[in-house]
Amino acid sequence: MSKRLDITDQQFGRLVAKKPIYFNGKPKWECLCSCGNLKIMGISELRGGSTRSCGCLRVQINRNLRLIHGDTSFENMSTEYRSWSGMIQRCECERNERYSRYGGRGISVCTRWRNSFSNFLSDMGRKPGPEYSLDRINNDGNYEPKNCRWATSSQQAMNRKRPSKKRYYANKSCSSKYLGVHWNKFRNRWEASGYIGRKRKYLGRSEDEYEAHLMVDKFLSAQGVKNAR
Repeated sequence: MSKRLDITDQQFGRLVAKKPIYFNGKPKWECLCSCGNLKIMGISELRGGSTRSCGCLRVQINRNLRLIHGDTSFENMSTEYRSWSGMIQRCECERNERYSRYGGRGISVCTRWRNSFSNFLSDMGRKPGPEYSLDRINNDGNYEPKNCRWATSSQQAMNRKRPSKKRYYANKSCSSKYLGVHWNKFRNRWEASGYIGRKRKYLGRSEDEYEAHLMVDKFLSAQGVKNAR
């Protein structure tokens, strides 16, 4: 029945079906796009809505997105966009070399920024200069408007957390009631970790929060440090 279906001059998005064309006995339709290009389409693609133009619609959408903030083209990716992307990578990608210092110890990106570079740019503004980079005012806090600023390397050095007098300690920034334990949303497990100086030590994962706590407790006990609950 589909071979007999006449859709001449019917419009599907930007495409208007003009005439049927047969390939090996199978019907296709020659369509005229609103931009002036011709495109051969199957009737199921047209009626299903999977294709709405000759390809010009996608080009226009991508162009409009770039015009919103002018930062996302690969060749001209702005330094602010790189800061935004790097922030998310450090907090969410376990393969990132700096993950242990951010997502690995419970640091996250607020929803407003995670889902929109435009929101991030609106809140932070442009960098004052090339020597500035994204900095968290509270090093144990998350990436969010009230806790972030553009700062120079010297300003960030002054803001760094001084190392604990105890060489061995548990991570104090976590999503658990137990020190050194946080929920790893990618693994769907409770993850245990401790620190030797400033170096994070991965201790293991468990479906049970208390079991992960016991991993931290065992680690600290071996170092002669009592874990607070």
